[in-house]
Amino acid sequence: MNTSFHEAGNWTSCNDRTGIPDILDYIIVATGNTIDITQPVIIQGIAAGGTGGSLKIAESTDLILSDNTNAQIQSDIVFIADSNTCTTCNVSIRGGLKVLGGSLTIGSGIKVKLPDYSTNYIGDSSSFGALRTSHVSGNKPKVERYGENADRFQKFIIEGPIGTPSVINIDGLEMTDNDATSGLFEFQGYYTITNFDNID
Repeated sequence: MNTSFHEAGNWTSCNDRTGIPDILDYIIVATGNTIDITQPVIIQGIAAGGTGGSLKIAESTDLILSDNTNAQIQSDIVFIADSNTCTTCNVSIRGGLKVLGGSLTIGSGIKVKLPDYSTNYIGDSSSFGALRTSHVSGNKPKVERYGENADRFQKFIIEGPIGTPSVINIDGLEMTDNDATSGLFEFQGYYTITNFDNID
């Protein structure tokens, strides 16, 4: 076994098509594991039950989370680039980002691309969610819109239930191409803001 996403022997209980996660699959990455993505990948998202492993995305490579109905992030995951200065290490979200039941951490060099005019959810009235950054000085993770004819994403709604508030810790997040006419972040219910500085 090695750390490649693209080898069937590195996955357990995967599909009976190729043994490698594909557009029909959710995945789990365990704590301490870093999985290397070196060519384009399309999966549904990150399944419940994960414990905070990492997906490392190579230069000029796209990871697409394709579920546009359910939450794409259902447990803890970290997206990191193979270089802190990467400008083409992309995670594209279909249908708008939904983080329910887990934490999404975005590292330096990662560019998260959101659909045009999307509303994006970190938690809801019954599920915790968290959005965090982890970056080195001068190399901010980015969030922007995607699509040849796309215009801009709209806003993030941060909400959590009583007892398990959702969390925002996004120091240094760079956000472009948004259409947040009534505020880029909308807070509802129960939430905790631990770092909200240096946002562009």
